[in-house]
Amino acid sequence: MPVYNAFFHGEGRSQYDQNGFDTTSNLDVHSQLGTSQAQLALAVDSSTPNEPSVQATAADGTVYFFSTSTGKTWKRTTGGTYSLVNTNANGAHVNAFFSPTLNKILYATTTKLGHLVAATDTFSDSFATFTNGSSYHPMAEVNLTVEIGDGKYVASVSASLTFSANALDIPAQYSVTALKNERNWLLIGTVIGANVSQCEAFLWDTFSSSWTEQDTIYEIGVNCFIEADSFTYAQCGTEGNIYYWTGNRMPFFYQIRNVTTSHGHQKSGVLNGKPLLAIGTDIYSVYKRQGEIDIVVHEYTTTTGSVVSIGVTGTQLLVSNGSNVNKIGTNRSTATATTPRTDGAVKTVIVPYESLNGGTLSLETSVNDSGFVLESGFINDATNSRYILQRGVSYAGKINHSKSRITITPSGANSPVIQGINVVTE
Repeated sequence: MPVYNAFFHGEGRSQYDQNGFDTTSNLDVHSQLGTSQAQLALAVDSSTPNEPSVQATAADGTVYFFSTSTGKTWKRTTGGTYSLVNTNANGAHVNAFFSPTLNKILYATTTKLGHLVAATDTFSDSFATFTNGSSYHPMAEVNLTVEIGDGKYVASVSASLTFSANALDIPAQYSVTALKNERNWLLIGTVIGANVSQCEAFLWDTFSSSWTEQDTIYEIGVNCFIEADSFTYAQCGTEGNIYYWTGNRMPFFYQIRNVTTSHGHQKSGVLNGKPLLAIGTDIYSVYKRQGEIDIVVHEYTTTTGSVVSIGVTGTQLLVSNGSNVNKIGTNRSTATATTPRTDGAVKTVIVPYESLNGGTLSLETSVNDSGFVLESGFINDATNSRYILQRGVSYAGKINHSKSRITITPSGANSPVIQGINVVTE
């Protein structure tokens, strides 16, 4: 009898990986290791920033949203009040970044770099001009200097607010797409073009005239870096592939299956120590509560639209999805966990639970890849604290293999807590 209860292993590497789950959605596997429940749902925080936006959080927790379709900038106070505070004559923004050294927010259009004093809402939209006018301007602070990608150059802003348009130049065929402080060195991700399945990662000490390490990645560009506890990950290419930095190489780590990925240096962030990665409308964690290696779980889904940026103020997650800003609400989402492929004829499916907390469970099965069907005979055996499928799987014919999908339906802020999915086979 296959027993699928290792929720802390997250999503498996394929549908045949018996150590994890085939897919997850809106699932919280970290609050209590060994069980799973529905994650808190994203809710609309405000519809005032009604355009896709990048964001930056000032030292006091105030968040600024910079539209990527116009020059508008909105401010979110620590009390959650939004207001329009600036319109940049240079047009749409491509990135924003808070510098602790400068105690300013730097923000970029394709051609101009601006800076903002949050305490007084003082904007300087045309502080500096980029040489290459790249559509990517990732930023990172290293050794008291803000480094900024600009095509084949890395520009910089020093602690004295001095701008250099070309602090480092990389080979001309590359454009800088992602930057990260890697133990006081600058890790640089690049792209050549949308039709070139090869890019490069460079490591630079920020002082020398050239980089020190580099490695080729056979993907269409580095989309973003992901800050984790023990690793620096890189999401690369269009097929959900994740790599990790060893110090001089970028080997493959994991693929989030059945997704399409694209560039976005603000599609990753860290919430309460948990690294997050946004793909489309979904937000995944790449995290370990305990153990040796990070796992991947789909934890959040936006209320509408694909994620443009994710950011954090205090313990709250803020998500720009193109038409509004989401935050973590107080109610739970409907969640699912799908088992890997189980070989053999299924007699019944049993889901033991710790508590239902006013919620319910339901079961769908997919037999011989025929598509998922809701099982009406899946009932609550409250005496034994479990749900059990009576009368067997509703499939007419020989069962060679199957998958079982459990849906966790919460009650407001409370979710059932399940302990596993037991598939009883003949």
